[in-house]
Formats: sequence, structure tokens, C-alpha cells
Amino acid sequence: SQAQTSPGSFSDLNVSEREEQVLALEADITRWEQKYLEESTMRQFAMDAAATAAAQ
Repeated sequence: SQAQTSPGSFSDLNVSEREEQVLALEADITRWEQKYLEESTMRQFAMDAAATAAAQ
């Protein structure tokens, strides 16, 4: 017999529903990576500006 899982768990979904969830999670990953890159760039810009100001 199959193991009982809670309703709505990933194993209860059909293939197309699983694919939809995977694509949604991949989109979330892309958004978080973009946010990280933007913030990293801003931090680097701020550090460069501070170093330039300190050198003057």
C-alpha cells in the first residue's frame, strides 16, 4: 500500500501540477538571484565611492 501523505503535498500532484510548481520555484530563484546581484552591485558601488572619498 502507498504511504499516506498530507493533502496538498508534492507527491499528491500530477505531473503537470508538479511541473508548474517547479517552474514557479525556478522563477523565485531567478528573482532572488537578481535581487542579490543588484544589492551586491550597490554595495560595491558604495564601497568604491567611500574609498574614493577617503583617498581625497
